Amino acid sequence: MNEKRILNILSQVDEKYIKEAEPVIKTKNNKIQNKWTYIAACFITVAILITGVFQIGKLHTNKDIVILDSGEIITFYKSYINVSSLDANISIGKNLTAKEIKMLFEDLPVTAFSYFDSEHNNIVGLEGKINNIKIIISKSGTQLSDTEITGKEKASTVNGISVNAGYFISKANSNGIKTAIYYSSFMLKDNVIYLENAGVEEDIETLKNELAAVIQQLIQIGEFDLNILEHV
Repeated sequence: MNEKRILNILSQVDEKYIKEAEPVIKTKNNKIQNKWTYIAACFITVAILITGVFQIGKLHTNKDIVILDSGEIITFYKSYINVSSLDANISIGKNLTAKEIKMLFEDLPVTAFSYFDSEHNNIVGLEGKINNIKIIISKSGTQLSDTEITGKEKASTVNGISVNAGYFISKANSNGIKTAIYYSSFMLKDNVIYLENAGVEEDIETLKNELAAVIQQLIQIGEFDLNILEHV
């Protein structure tokens, strides 16, 4: 085969076959690039998984907790507000005296007024404040509040007392501000104690911790004898 014929044959070879026949040269830089590409992919995968878990937690977490000094836990469950009617034949009595407050609440900073059965003048409860926390104490079976907060609750236990607790977040007002309400109810002897602490949503940590502290203090004080309150 002469030189001219060889050149003619080579000129007819498809260029893609020439490319495929070229040796693959693996460099150190390629290995390094592949290594960092793999590591970056791993970080992205982990970030996606963490974000997914966080979002799932936000979607399915309908409770909040406070751990007391004793190690006991109060769980607040997400709830909803309804309006109910007050019991009839209930009249407002008088503001509690410093002596009455001391006998009932010891050193807690309480201001309150009493409720009486208007037919028989029997004490049925009281309503007031412990600092900014609303407190209503009523004899079992008496409805003293027109606000009812309902939800899926599971009682916590504080010093042997069963405590129902929950929270409610309102819709934003015209200024974009939401109100948070943390509440609890429990029984001491034949009295139902209802507590409520409300504020802006940004203060929920303060709201729930203040409320938990008062729950613990009231349970430590123990049973209330509302019969010491005099009707005027």
